[in-house]
Amino acid sequence: MFSKAEFVAVSDIHLQHAGDDRSRVLVDIIDACTAAKVPCFALLGDIFDFCLGGGAYFRKKFSTIGERLESLAAGGTRVLFVEGNHEFKMNAMGWRGVEVVSETESRRGLAWRSASGARIVMTHGDLFHAPAAYLAFRRLIKSTPTLMAVSMVPGFLMDAYALRHAKVSRSRDPYRTLDEAAILDDARKFAVAQNADHLLFGHFHMPWTVPIGAERRHQRESLMLCMNSWDKPNLLLFDGEGFHRGFCSGPGQPLVFSPARADHNSDLIPR
Repeated sequence: MFSKAEFVAVSDIHLQHAGDDRSRVLVDIIDACTAAKVPCFALLGDIFDFCLGGGAYFRKKFSTIGERLESLAAGGTRVLFVEGNHEFKMNAMGWRGVEVVSETESRRGLAWRSASGARIVMTHGDLFHAPAAYLAFRRLIKSTPTLMAVSMVPGFLMDAYALRHAKVSRSRDPYRTLDEAAILDDARKFAVAQNADHLLFGHFHMPWTVPIGAERRHQRESLMLCMNSWDKPNLLLFDGEGFHRGFCSGPGQPLVFSPARADHNSDLIPR
């Protein structure tokens, strides 16, 4: 599937059912990383449409993904999992060798350094230009009392409710608007604060590729890259020289790569 990569990232897959097409494509990508001995594989949140770690129901439901990630980690790849807003207590899944990023680390970004010395910082992205109501709701549903209460509900019932809620929420997407300039300005400030040569994030389902806007130490062009939606399965690959977006039409199909270059209009590039 690919032969040269220092770093591979996926995000916002929103798996609903084990064994569906998206799950099978993800397994293909993990297997390709294993075969190519990729040094780092990162999952940047919302890999699952809903997952509550610690429950036997979800460990069984997504056991194939967990087993593949464990195998990848056992082969020497650093496997990183950043929780998205659809995932909870992922450290309780018990996947051996998979580093689940804590809430504190997620807020300040998780950094990985390439062989050339570039500092690549990752976060899910849902905190960029987030409304106060969302932040309050996020604190509530991520709180220990809420998670303890939810864990008392049978897994299959909680799963059915959460998937239905996610479906209703997505049905409103065509009517929502994104303030791209404000989101990217927040992202730029975050990247500069974290001394990032490159910033990767997801959540918005938009393939933004824009300059950070300040000269960085290791790269002539430092980029902020948002992950695309998995309505068309995709990934980001860093080969030591630059980023490439990979697209796949379905299980068993090849990935088609194209360079990720700054392509936004100047009025959307943060100053």
